This record gives sequence, structure tokens and C-alpha cells, in this order.
Amino acid sequence: MATGLAYSGEKLSFLIFLSISPYIYSILIDYKLYKSFIYSISLYFTSLCWIANITSAITDIIILRLIISIIIISALSLLLSFFLNLPLYIFKCYKFSVFYKCVTLPFLYIFGEWLQGQFIPIAFPWVRIVNIASPFTVFIQSASVFGGLFISLIILFINSAAALIFIKIKLNRKFIYTSAVLAITITNLIYGANYLNKNKFHNAEALNVMIIQGNYPKETKFSSSSEDILNKYISMIYGSIDKDTDYILFPETAMHSDIYVKPELKTRLSDICNDYGVIILFGTQYNDDGKYYNSCMAFYPDNKDSAIYLKRILVPFGEYNPFKLFKFQFTSTNFSPGEECSIINTENGNIGCAICFESVFPEASVDCVKAGAEVITVLTNDSWLGERLPLYQHHTHSIIRAVETNRYILTSTNTGISSVISNCGEIKSETDYNNEAVIEDTFYMISENSIYTHLGDIIIFPSCIIIILTVILYLRKQIFSKKS
Repeated sequence: MATGLAYSGEKLSFLIFLSISPYIYSILIDYKLYKSFIYSISLYFTSLCWIANITSAITDIIILRLIISIIIISALSLLLSFFLNLPLYIFKCYKFSVFYKCVTLPFLYIFGEWLQGQFIPIAFPWVRIVNIASPFTVFIQSASVFGGLFISLIILFINSAAALIFIKIKLNRKFIYTSAVLAITITNLIYGANYLNKNKFHNAEALNVMIIQGNYPKETKFSSSSEDILNKYISMIYGSIDKDTDYILFPETAMHSDIYVKPELKTRLSDICNDYGVIILFGTQYNDDGKYYNSCMAFYPDNKDSAIYLKRILVPFGEYNPFKLFKFQFTSTNFSPGEECSIINTENGNIGCAICFESVFPEASVDCVKAGAEVITVLTNDSWLGERLPLYQHHTHSIIRAVETNRYILTSTNTGISSVISNCGEIKSETDYNNEAVIEDTFYMISENSIYTHLGDIIIFPSCIIIILTVILYLRKQIFSKKS
């Protein structure tokens, strides 16, 4: 539960460096499947309690909402626990020494975290250890080499070393393990400090962005007309825009109706582009041949043709129903997924897009970079998730994506947190929760790819080797026991 609390805000994030050690201690002493499930379910239930806010779309009856919330959060916690504990089950199949468990457990744990993001539509890699550590900028820089799972691995080693102190094994083994973990941690911090210092300087020209946070709560978002919403956004633009502004960002589904159905909306945005020579990116529904898409659209100056990105990873039950047998969906619109990672090309550089849920998946941002993106925009509307906790948690993913891809992340949200995040994961500017706000800041287009962009999650390979070797040892033991 302490680990779940660590994911509730920046002030408690330091807990992650020790909060897992009691769980690891119990596993090292005597692995029991139920112990592992108690830990993981309490972690996910605590971290995902905000899901209860979504059930307001189902019913107004408080008791019924509470029951439905408990069922949904419990089911999701069980699902995530299953993937996390599946690799750890090898401790049940084969007897290992405490020292061997110390070495292998962190690798098996991150393999479980990796599994949580692999099987769409049930993939949900929301609660990764690395996200809890996102405020520690120097510490997370090695994610640019091995990804966020590597940061999770180091934190697990630190917790394992803390747990090992209280376990009776030979002192020389404690010393070797603790020294190795200390060396890894110090090396990680030295690398982070050097990498952070080196990547603060850019050869490219600084570009100016304006990010608009309109703050439409879920109660009024879709009851407000697209015209009224656009009027508000335009009034916020005119309060700050000048000829130096290069880009303007609106959040996901800033206008919930297809803008091509109402050409007067398109004209008003085009006029701003022409008057100020600015490019506007905004979220909108898009209808193409009877299919609806959640999209990011870009308007250019001089009445050039617009560009569009269609969201590829949709929210199950929120944007579509993955299981046709069950007629259960939170929203009335059934979206179709986009088929490719389209890049929005501009004179200053190429823009990659991630819409809402997509920013949770490292692969989605890596795909953008491989397709040529030099900056990544994250457009999201988290108003239906709650007021603070889910907004903070979702924003941590943008920080990790920035480090992993070596790209600035421009996050535009409806109710917060909107931000400009550097390629090192430093928050240059951000908005507060649940208010109208405008960010004016600079960013850089970056063409140099991180090592992680090329290697991907190579850090899970040792986990695979550990599992394969354990299976071989187990089978060998079974064969010899039968012969004897």
C-alpha cells in the first residue's frame, strides 16, 4: 500500500526507494503466491482508486456506483497482478537460495511489468515503478539507454538490498550484493548528471509554443457546443498570441464535433493561422466513410491543406467495445483505430502525436520517433478520470517518454496537467489542476535518436534467460527424480 501511496503525488514519491522492501523480504524468506498477490492487489487498488470517478457515467445511484467501482478496480487489479506474478511463479516451481532470489527477483518483476503492456485490449501499463520515480530527474536519465523498465530494475535492486540486510545469510554475500547495488546506483546517478548537463544545449533554433487549457469539466464538456468552446479557446489565444508564436496546441477532442461538418469553425481557425503565421494542432472527432476517429488535426498558414493523425491505441470500453458479446461501453461513440503513425510535417520540423491513452505505451512514442518525429505532442482529456490523482499519474508518463525518446514533449490537456517537458524529462512549465491556463514557452526540434529508440526493451532479455534456465532446471529435476 505504501508503494501505491508513493504514486499519489510528487511529495510521497521518495517512498518508492524503500516501500517495496517488506514485500521483497517476505518473498526472499519464503515465496508464497498469496503474499505476492496481496502486495500487487493492494498496490494497484490504491493507485487506481480514481477509476471510481468513471462510474458516474453509468448511474447516479451512489451505492450502485460504489459496487460497480469496486468490481472494476478489483478486476483490473487482479489482471495486472496476474501478469506481474506470472514470471515470479518460478520461485514456486524450483528452490532457490536467498542470494539467487535477490539477483533474479528484480528482473522477473520488470518482466511482469512489461507483460502488462503487451496484450491489447487488456494492456494497461499504467502503474510502473519508473513512473513513481519521475520527479527524480537525474535518476531517470538512463531510461534514454534501456528504457523506463531499467529504472524500475534499479529501484527494485535498491529495495532488495534493503530487505537483505534483515535476512540471515553469510555477511560476505550481503556485502557483495549491497556493494554491487550501490555501485549500480552511483553509476546511474553519474551518468544521469552528465547526460543531463550535455543535453541542456541545443544547436537548433528555439521555437515558441502556446498551449491552451480550456478546463471543461466532464459535466459540461459535451453539453457545451463546439462554437462556444472554440470562442473560449480563441479568446484565450488572443490574450497572448503574437507574431513570434510558432505553434498553438488545443487538447484532445477540443471540439467534439467533426470540424469539416461545420466549415465556419475551420474558417475561424484558418484565419488565425493566416493572420499570425502560426500552426494550430487540436483534437477533434473525424468522420471518414462512416468511421469515427479520435484525431489530432493541424491547420497551416496560407490555407495549406490540413494534416491529421488518427489515434491508434484506443481506450477499451471508453472509445470502443473490444468484446462484442457484452454491450458495455462508457461512451456512445464507437471509434475506429488509426492504422499508421502519421507525422505532421512543418517547415520547422516533424511533429509526432500521442492522444491520451497512447502516451502510456513507450512503443507508441518510439514509433513516432522512428517515423521521423522531432517533437511529440500529447493531447489528452482526463476530466472524466478525476480531479487530481489520475491527472498527476498520467503526466508522469509524458516525463518518462521524453527521456526515453530524447524528445521534447508538449502536453495539452483539458483540465490539467498541461506542460512543456524537455528531452531530459525536466518540466519547463506546467499548469495547475482544474483551471483555465495558457502556457507560453520554447522548445526544440531534436533529430538525434536515443539508444532506447534503437534497442527498445532489451532489458527484459535477462528475464527471459532466467525463466528459460529455470524451466530447464525444473524439467531436468523432474526427469532425474523419475529415473531414481
